[in-house]
Amino acid sequence: LTSSHSSTFSNNLSLQWQYEYASDESYYADFDATTNKRTTQQWLKLGWTPKNLSMSLLVEQQGIVNNLLDIRGEDAEYQKLPQLDINWNRPSLLGNLALNTMSSSTWFELNSSNQQFIEADKSNGNTDIVESIEARPQGLRLYNELDISYPVTNSWFNVRPNLGVRSVVYKLHGVD
Repeated sequence: LTSSHSSTFSNNLSLQWQYEYASDESYYADFDATTNKRTTQQWLKLGWTPKNLSMSLLVEQQGIVNNLLDIRGEDAEYQKLPQLDINWNRPSLLGNLALNTMSSSTWFELNSSNQQFIEADKSNGNTDIVESIEARPQGLRLYNELDISYPVTNSWFNVRPNLGVRSVVYKLHGVD
């Protein structure tokens, strides 16, 4: 089952979503033998884009349908609760000099509590529990980027040298 939608409510406000659901790991194979899809996505995004600015709020969940490992217990899922993205640009700061900034922050969570990974012994059909995970890793991710560029264009070439700096910070909880 898949549903997706995109709407624009005014010149600056938008709403998008995608919802995928599979009842079991053979769902996709039942309909299309060439599909080897292992995840489903459910997300909702609200965006606002006035002049030179773009902001969006995203809530996302990703579920595992067709595991490479046999996972017992709760479904393993990845969640962004929520993600805030802000982009600002100034295309003509001092003549042709352009400034662009981007910032993204998200709270994420991996739902892996009480998961048991099973290793199959193909020779005699036995399965042994290899590892049991009690942790529920979660954390905050901050990403910032600033770049300055100076586009040079004429009738026969286009060059855009730029200088930028990036920063990524993670703060994890529930991880040993």
